[in-house]
Amino acid sequence: MSNLPFLNSTDAAKVIIADFLKDDYVCQKVFKFTDNDAFCYGEKLPKSIGKVCKRDYSSCNGINEFSNCITKLAYKKCRKYVACFVQKTSTLEKCSFSTCGGCDSISASNTLIKGLCNDDKNTTLETA
Repeated sequence: MSNLPFLNSTDAAKVIIADFLKDDYVCQKVFKFTDNDAFCYGEKLPKSIGKVCKRDYSSCNGINEFSNCITKLAYKKCRKYVACFVQKTSTLEKCSFSTCGGCDSISASNTLIKGLCNDDKNTTLETA
């Protein structure tokens, strides 16, 4: 984290790195969505999330439960590619709540999402 000398806090540096990695990942993957992928991610999934997953940002446990719920829901409702996209982006989003841990070792080379799931569009559907 010392490579970001303009920041006094390692927590702030972790959030900035996580946000950059998330934006970079989104830009690489979202444009590969098919029309069905885009519909599921943009319309179908958000409608289901409000009915199934409890949004609770008041504690680390609540944040982790919400992230796990939306990931499982994405695997259930959408194709594997979209579900893996949700899993990886939600993993990086959790780093915005730096006190919740799990992001202690995040860096440009340790993105936390490598090997998390397979987002190769040519493989078969996976379930969580």
